[in-house]
Order: sequence, then structure tokens, then C-alpha cells
Amino acid sequence: FLRLVMAAAVLALIVRPPMRSYSREQWKSALLLGATMAAMTLFFFAAIDRIPLGLAVAIEFLGPLAVATFSLGGGWRLVWPLAAFVGVALLSHDGKGWIGDPVGVLFACGSGVGWGAYIVLMKKAGKAFRGLEGLSMSLIVAAVVAIPFGLPRAHEAMNPEGLAMMLGLALLVPLLPYALEMTALRRMPMSAFG
Repeated sequence: FLRLVMAAAVLALIVRPPMRSYSREQWKSALLLGATMAAMTLFFFAAIDRIPLGLAVAIEFLGPLAVATFSLGGGWRLVWPLAAFVGVALLSHDGKGWIGDPVGVLFACGSGVGWGAYIVLMKKAGKAFRGLEGLSMSLIVAAVVAIPFGLPRAHEAMNPEGLAMMLGLALLVPLLPYALEMTALRRMPMSAFG
């Protein structure tokens, strides 16, 4: 939550998005992308709280793989996400039982769906806005959406060391990667990005 808030604040100060001048379609794009960013982030952290990080990331990567497959037209290519899903399922069994709890796996699946939707929505926002204005607006929305989930525990990081760490993390993830991804998606097809 604090990373989203700080990333949104830093980018808004740099970009200074002219909020009053945006069209209904631009607002819709920013709202959808921001809500997706928040959901993707919240689902991922809920997943790694319940299942091993490697398993959560492997499941989450099925989202971009699905986007790549569907962007290329689906058909016979659908065998690849299916094979990847089977592989992840096999890796999540250690010979004695299933790793992690089913709720954590569901959260990781939610994060994967969010990541897939994020790619599609980021591409649209990149076309709808100039520069990083769409990203700035979307991060503001993401921070607002995350309030009910993060605000109750935000006080735990309200010390100089915690705030400095959150600011550093906010710049490294999500701000820098999201900015680079928006720039990349303007220049490359979703299939290649996925």
C-alpha cells in the first residue's frame, strides 16, 4: 500500500497530470488499469503470505503467457499455457503432498489474471495518454483502491527507516518497471511482451 501511495505521489509530482482535461475514455482507461494494478499487487502479496514465492511467481506467469497466446490468435497455441499449467501443478507437489494452501494458490491465480489484464490495459493506456500521464493517473487509482487493505497496517512503517525503505521500494517496484513497461508496450506487440 505504501509503495503504491509513494510511487503515485512521486510520479504525480514529476508528470503533473492535467486531470480536468481528460476525456471519459481516458478516465475509464486509468480507472481500469489502476484497479487492476491494485488487485494484482494485493493478490500477489496475499499469495506469498500463504505459499512459497517460487510457486506464486510460477502461477502468476501463466497470466502473461495466456496474453501472449491469445494475442497470437489462440488455436493450437493454447497447448502452451495448458502445458505450463500442468507443469506448475506438477511442481507444486513435493512427493508427499501439495505445497502451500489452496487459498494461496487462488490468490496467485488472481495475481496471474491481474497481470494478464494489466498488459492489455497498459497497452491501451499507453495509446490513450501522452508520456507517463496514464501511468500517473493509474497509480493514483491503485493507491486509492488499496486504502482499505493497507491503511490499517500502514502505521507499522511510520518511522524514518520504514518510510525510507518504502520510498526506495516504491521507486524500484512499481514506478520504474511500470514506466518501462508502458514505454515498451507502446513499441511492441502484446504477444512479444507477454
